[in-house]
Amino acid sequence: MSSSFLFILYIRKIKLLLILVGIVLLPLLSFCFGIYGNTRSKLSKTFVLNDLGASGRFKKTGFSYNHYMTYLYLSSPLANLQKNIDMGKSRIKNGDIKDFIFYCLIPESITLRLEKSLRISQPDCYLISPNLIVGTFYMVAFYTLGWSGMIIMFLSLIFFVLISLYIINRYNAFALEVYSLLSAFMCMLIFSNFMNRLDVILMLFIYPVLFHIITERSMGSSTRLKII
Repeated sequence: MSSSFLFILYIRKIKLLLILVGIVLLPLLSFCFGIYGNTRSKLSKTFVLNDLGASGRFKKTGFSYNHYMTYLYLSSPLANLQKNIDMGKSRIKNGDIKDFIFYCLIPESITLRLEKSLRISQPDCYLISPNLIVGTFYMVAFYTLGWSGMIIMFLSLIFFVLISLYIINRYNAFALEVYSLLSAFMCMLIFSNFMNRLDVILMLFIYPVLFHIITERSMGSSTRLKII
């Protein structure tokens, strides 16, 4: 996804032919994605069509159940979030600040190493199906702190993006690359919380600065050698 954004930012336009090819390939991509998901989760055709709630109208169309699984994967984040909002109204008064901090704000790799010592565990959010576990980057926040958790996450996202944009403008040697990573990051928030992933934090905040400094020093060394 980052490579796609990088390509678009580099050429600054998308040809009509490329758009048409993408539209033509959508059914094939949907089918392949559904096959991958069903194989990975070991889901049978009967389970997908009956237990996961495929409508009678869909069944009559004759479309492959793999397409329905693709639809579920794309729609399940918002569906899971909605289910937590519907089921979790009583939790707003009993917010769990500790779980919110460790599972929404602190990098996940750090939290996993502290779970045993702190006696904490991943919040057991409501899901439309045990096989569909994502719920946008708001789901855990709402489950732990209700609407206030969602507001904090929204404000954190704004701060996250502003800092990233500052770094892009301040250390612009790899601006296009960081813009593409930031664009991909924003899209992936639809599925899960990527703000607490240490690899994403490194790619957006640390590596651009580090590589910028390395590039400047290497260019400065080359210039001095030429002068000598």
